[in-house]
Parts: sequence; structure tokens; C-alpha cells
Amino acid sequence: MDNKEFGWELLYHSVEPFVNRKEDVLVTFVHFVLIKNWLRCYGYDGEACQENQDGTELLPLNWHTKENLNLKYKLKEQNFVLQISKSQGKMIVNFLNPDKVEASNVVFEIEGSVSDIKGPLKNLIPKYTEVWAKVENGLLKELLPESEGKKKTEPNKTSSDEKQPPEWTPTNPRAPALRDRDREEYFDPFGVGRSDLDPLGGLGGGMLFQPPRRGRITPGLGVPGGLPRGAVPPGARFDPFGPPDLDRPGRGTGRGGLGRLSNPDHDHMAPPGYDDMFM
Repeated sequence: MDNKEFGWELLYHSVEPFVNRKEDVLVTFVHFVLIKNWLRCYGYDGEACQENQDGTELLPLNWHTKENLNLKYKLKEQNFVLQISKSQGKMIVNFLNPDKVEASNVVFEIEGSVSDIKGPLKNLIPKYTEVWAKVENGLLKELLPESEGKKKTEPNKTSSDEKQPPEWTPTNPRAPALRDRDREEYFDPFGVGRSDLDPLGGLGGGMLFQPPRRGRITPGLGVPGGLPRGAVPPGARFDPFGPPDLDRPGRGTGRGGLGRLSNPDHDHMAPPGYDDMFM
């Protein structure tokens, strides 16, 4: 179901027992478009709304018995009047703003707009999208500052959403690698070698596959004592000399006999014949 149709079935179900003519269907649909644009009905114009002081989405009682309808609507603090009259097979719809003394109007061919009085919306008004557009553009657009429905249904865009880099997808394999600021990780396994094409070297990696790593690069891994401070410029692409230090089980004095050993562990494998006293 289209988002525009949402709520139509409930509204039409509430008035279906009173719908006897094709113009009744058209009146209900015009009212429905106004409701979808966040207006609320306050009964007949010139009469106090006894049913609901906060407005309602329903048509007032006995609306189907009126030859000429004058309905009162509100949007926030603005008052509007919907006037509907019929003449020579046509329905004339006027929309007024009495506070600003402004008005707009549209005219519908009843027989050309409505095909039936029972059934789903596409059977009642086959070209309901055209009727909808005519009501919005001919009536509401002239008097409402903006289409309130569109304004409230669109998701709010935040600055963080606008700054998000494009994600890698099968249809967009050249999207930049996503980077975790806290752990300095690269999550694009297909980006190996892309940094060599970057003259600024901002992505890291190089031609060597660089697996995800925790923390920052420690220059001089595998070099006794490491490299002096400042030997590797900040942001430079640097391939470590040796493997990173890892926490592995060992013969330390920690709980459970586990300790932190520097990598490589020279005792991780005994040499052949180490227990031969004659060697």
C-alpha cells in the first residue's frame, strides 16, 4: 500500500454507510487529502465543534445530507474553511483562509473522477493520484507555506549523516576504506594497494596486506630496543620489522602460571636432542 493510501480504509469504513452518490466519495477523498496534510476538522463553519475541541480526522455528522458543505479546519493556529458545492455534474471546491483573506479553488468532473461507490480506492477513483495532486497543488499549495505532510515525514538530516563516508558495497567497490578511530582499524579487505595510489598516504596499508590491529603501530618491532622517538614521521606508512608482541601462555609467575612474554619466545620449542647428556 502506498503511503498516501495509508488510513483511507479506516476513514472510508467510517463513512461507507452514508455514501450513496459518487460526489460523496469525492468529498471524502478531498477531506482525506487535507487530513494527510496535517489539518484537522472542527465541524461546520460558523458552528462550535461539540464533538472534539481538539479537532478530528472524521467528517462531522450528517455531512452527506448537505448540498453545500462548509467545513472548518485548522493547522496549528491557522483557520481554514473548505466549501464544496455541486453544479451541472461538477464539484467546485474552495479553500479559504479567512485570517489572511486568501482563497484557492479546483473543479472536478464527478463522473470522470469517480467510477464506483463500493470497493477499494483504486476502484472508487482509478486516477486517485491525479486527484490527490490536484488537491495539493490547486488548493493547499496556494495557502499553506509548505506541504506539512512532506515536512514531517521526511527524516531529519544531521551533520553527522552528511559527513559519513560512502560504504563499500559490491556495486561500489572503490569506496574508501572505513576506519575505526578508536582502534585505527581498516575494514576494507579489497583495498590492499590502494594507498600506493594516494600521493598523501592517508589511508595506510600499502601493497602489504595489513590485518586489523589494536592500538597504534609500534615502530621498530623486532629491533632490539626499538627505534628512537621520531624515527617514523606521524602518518607515514610503515611496515614493522617483526611481528607484534602478543599475550601468550608462558611460564610466568602470574595467576595460573601465565605471564607476559616478549615475542619471540626462545623457549617455545626445545632443540633436537636437548636432553642428550652426551651432546
